[in-house]
Amino acid sequence: MNKYFKKGIALAIVGMMTFGMGTTVFAETGGGTTTGTGLNTSTKDISDTSAITLQKDYVNGSESQQNTNSPAETFTFTIERYGLWNVGDDGNGQAKYSKDNMPTFSNSNTITADKGAAGTNPTTKPSVQLTVPTYEAVGDYWYKVTENDNNTAGVIYGTNDSETEDTRSANGAHKRVYYIHVQVTNGATKGEYIRTVTLHKTAPESVITNANYETWYSKNNENTEGQNDKKVADIQNKYYAGSLNIKKTVTGNAGDKNELFQVTVTFKNESKANMNSDITYKNFYDVNGNPTTVATPLGWTDEVGISGTATTHTSETNTVSFYVKDGTTVTFNNIPYGVTYTVTETQPSDDKYTHTFAHEKEDVTVTFDGVLLAADGVTAESTDISKPVAEKWDAAKATGSISDDSDTITITNDKTSVIDIGVMTSDAPYVALLLLIGIVVVVFIRKKSIITE
Repeated sequence: MNKYFKKGIALAIVGMMTFGMGTTVFAETGGGTTTGTGLNTSTKDISDTSAITLQKDYVNGSESQQNTNSPAETFTFTIERYGLWNVGDDGNGQAKYSKDNMPTFSNSNTITADKGAAGTNPTTKPSVQLTVPTYEAVGDYWYKVTENDNNTAGVIYGTNDSETEDTRSANGAHKRVYYIHVQVTNGATKGEYIRTVTLHKTAPESVITNANYETWYSKNNENTEGQNDKKVADIQNKYYAGSLNIKKTVTGNAGDKNELFQVTVTFKNESKANMNSDITYKNFYDVNGNPTTVATPLGWTDEVGISGTATTHTSETNTVSFYVKDGTTVTFNNIPYGVTYTVTETQPSDDKYTHTFAHEKEDVTVTFDGVLLAADGVTAESTDISKPVAEKWDAAKATGSISDDSDTITITNDKTSVIDIGVMTSDAPYVALLLLIGIVVVVFIRKKSIITE
């Protein structure tokens, strides 16, 4: 093999190795092979980590979720001492640190996400950089990261499904926590320490011994490369919102396909969370039959508070009315989970119509992150003959909760008239009578002829 060719191969290999190191090591902060955040995800090339970047992974609650627009959020979180194990000696036969005095992180931590950020998969995720504490002893130092609850409708804070602790936010949903593990080991020279940092979904029980800690750590770090069900690179939030579709169908031989019917939808904030979402609706008519096909803001905000033991609202419900006709489908988008709705229809001036409501898919049991919501249902017109016609009409309605990607309700108006047959005016009866007379005459002549013979 040509010696120049051999040199070329060697240079190419060196170049590829250099490129690989440059794209995986968080050079500014150290930490070995990382995700670019300073959080360690590998046992190779370990170096000291002086800072980490906590990223916010803000996603839609459902992969099939469409036409949603998450509200702007300022996420804040606290970091507190959780526990420590295998801490080095202070030189007097005692551990250098205890849980109460071990070095810790700053607690002024804020991450801002713009409106509509959820589910957009940005190249650069919202994040905050944290300075890693300095230590004067080896050991395993653990910290609990708790995201503060902004109590925004539809938003789940810190969606860690493998949490060590099960806490609840103000709206009754899970408020999940993460854990930072700083492992401090000896450096090349005396007094030099190397910090490696990982973000976990679970943590050891704070009361376990050093020996038991080693057993726990071995079991919970079987996969030390990359992210897995125990170790992550981001703190995740999810925004859950769905849509409500209202379809109009007119049936019957006397049903007017062009007649306008007035529909009213009343939304109620049952989530006990602040309503900040931009809910819109489209494809409806005004009283004069003019259509609106563009998204129209509902303009609903509701701030939730506590007065004693009662929940207070600045605007717990929002009611909107519009007109529809046969073939219309009105769509409300970006309704946070936990909002309930009631759909009714005003009786038209022609009281010969009947109306019925039907869910396309009726959810009997409705929950959102463990919180029980109102089930979907319909109520028919009253059959009580003692009630006025208008009152019987008003009893009909459809109800439900936004708890999945889309709810669809069909309102059917039927008007059927009995066809009046009336008096026959054709020649058919007279023709039949003449035929009968002719038959009688023929039979009579035939019989007379037989007798004469």
